[in-house]
Amino acid sequence: MSKTENAIVVTGVGMRTAVGNTAVQSCAAIRASISRLREWPHFATSDGEDGGFVAAATQPDLGDGHWTEKAIELLAQPTFEALWQAKLFNLSPEPNMQGLQVRVYLSTPYSDRVSDDSDTERIEAFVEEFKQFLAEQMLVGEIKVYPAGHAAGLMAIAQACQDIANHETQMALIYGIDSLLDASYLQDLFNNGLLRTEQESSGIIPGEAGVAIIIESAAQAARRSATPLATIRSIALDAEAVDRTSAATGEALTRCIQNVFQASGDPLKINRVLVDLNGERNRFLEWATIETRCMHALPRHWQIQHPADCWGDTGAAFGVLAVALTANNYASMQSAATGTLICCSSMRGERSAAAIFPV
Repeated sequence: MSKTENAIVVTGVGMRTAVGNTAVQSCAAIRASISRLREWPHFATSDGEDGGFVAAATQPDLGDGHWTEKAIELLAQPTFEALWQAKLFNLSPEPNMQGLQVRVYLSTPYSDRVSDDSDTERIEAFVEEFKQFLAEQMLVGEIKVYPAGHAAGLMAIAQACQDIANHETQMALIYGIDSLLDASYLQDLFNNGLLRTEQESSGIIPGEAGVAIIIESAAQAARRSATPLATIRSIALDAEAVDRTSAATGEALTRCIQNVFQASGDPLKINRVLVDLNGERNRFLEWATIETRCMHALPRHWQIQHPADCWGDTGAAFGVLAVALTANNYASMQSAATGTLICCSSMRGERSAAAIFPV
């Protein structure tokens, strides 16, 4: 089998974000720099205010609650959208998996991201509920969970690519899910000065999102007559000792990016960078070191994009969202001839980067 046939490609994407109920809506809004930030009545940052500003998922409003309580609602529509785009639906209301072996990968927030709290039991209960939802859609099998915040999505995709290459599964259904719109978590962020408010010029605009992508080998996509949307050229993972209150050295993300550049073949063909900058000062300081160390390898006209400006901080959903955004851009902008670099940094030191190219 040729190198091209061995390539791992994206064949389906589905998204629900603050700027769209579908991938098409969300990606069009990001390309047009449309944001949907509004006051949220469930949490006020100071006395006398109606509520803090957030980027809530499109109507209906999912309200205040732990992310596991909103997860099925956020992931259901992206599941159907991704399956449809990957040509896994015929005329029947149930997906036609064509006898394919499918494995599910789920990127989530940390299990204890709120101080002195543990969400382990909630996450386990949600995973069981999600298994039931998938079984109803004729999607059964193992679910691998990656509770690692911003970097989790690319971690899940990296494992899925390895499993496909090793013939442990034929197809991967990869999810990203998060909702920062939880009053207890927002209070924790506010107490630590990490929310963007009238008093704080730097900080997070909280968001929420659900996303699903389908990846498989290019050879299998061709056999199914599915249209590849993008190729996952390379992914690199690393970590450094850091927490949310201390600045990262940037060394781990630098290594990730340098490894991605080397594996992708030609960084001069990468002209866009998608990053998870969200208003946090430490995250910006880390990125400043990355630009001076790494970005000289890109062509002079490279562009940077931070979608949190539009859909808020989407937490653990970001990595998969970034891949879906890139794949959908290529699907609707066929003249695109160059790749995208995606960079993710989690609050506890996990780092990930990927190069996504048109087919």
